[in-house]
Amino acid sequence: MRPVRQPAYVTPRHSPAQFEGTFDTGTRTTPTTDDHLDTIRDTKPTVSAAMAQEFTQQTERFARI
Repeated sequence: MRPVRQPAYVTPRHSPAQFEGTFDTGTRTTPTTDDHLDTIRDTKPTVSAAMAQEFTQQTERFARI
């Protein structure tokens, strides 16, 4: 099972770096696509593989479809 990524964390993780870049250069900086992809790649899952598997099993067992 692949780790679940948390895209909601991407932008807040860029904020300090963007502020520092703007402060250091005096020019407003914005994150690039590569910045976002790097952050996503470096983001660690907040749920273990075992927990995700248990959730999947419970969803299949208790789903009302």
